[in-house]
Amino acid sequence: NEGKLRIKLGFDEATTIQLNIVITEENQPTKNIVLSKSVIPDWQNGEAVIDFTLPDIHPWHFDFPNLYRIDITVLKKKKAVDNISTTIGFRELKFVNGQTYLNGERIKLMGVEWTAGSNPNFGFAETDSIIIAMGKLMKDVNCIFSRQHFQQGDVFYDFCDRNGILVQQEVPLWGPETPANDTIRTIAMLQMDVMVKTLYNHPSIFSWGVGNELRGRDKDMRNFIGDLLKHSREL
Repeated sequence: NEGKLRIKLGFDEATTIQLNIVITEENQPTKNIVLSKSVIPDWQNGEAVIDFTLPDIHPWHFDFPNLYRIDITVLKKKKAVDNISTTIGFRELKFVNGQTYLNGERIKLMGVEWTAGSNPNFGFAETDSIIIAMGKLMKDVNCIFSRQHFQQGDVFYDFCDRNGILVQQEVPLWGPETPANDTIRTIAMLQMDVMVKTLYNHPSIFSWGVGNELRGRDKDMRNFIGDLLKHSREL
């Protein structure tokens, strides 16, 4: 299997830098280094951009959630000035003629909706241990899909990445009483920007949702939803 990877790093302005990039199998038995390279990036809209094609990668799947770790060191005049790391996965999810395919395999998205805040003893301050315990319960009943109406803590997405649960992640736009005025529109667009940029690297997240139980039959809200969908695809 071949994996296509685009790395984008934001800077205040374009500058002369070199990037040392190491990509390693993260949660796989072999822990192989699949790429170690020094590159001078291209610049696009204030972002350093590099594209790679990696041969023989192990795709991410809910039964085999293979991950890769990317470590990047930023050098100026051969001196390390910054570094950043992240974890990613390679997968392809398609909807064809009403059917769902993950890496070419037809699947059914069977799952449950669960969000932090369900435990009456903790409310929205649930501990990491409770969040992980709920994730394990989902996996115990063969859940491969969940939906989040608002952003969760990193521990939830990391659990889904490492244990194989696909996620639809939504902006917190909720309820028929939600107006479609300019103020809400501005806030929702900003929330969409932050959500996608913050969570983009998680292979478990396959869908960006624009709201829940909105007045989709009303023209003003229908237009608002359409604009949010368009914006999400642009991101």
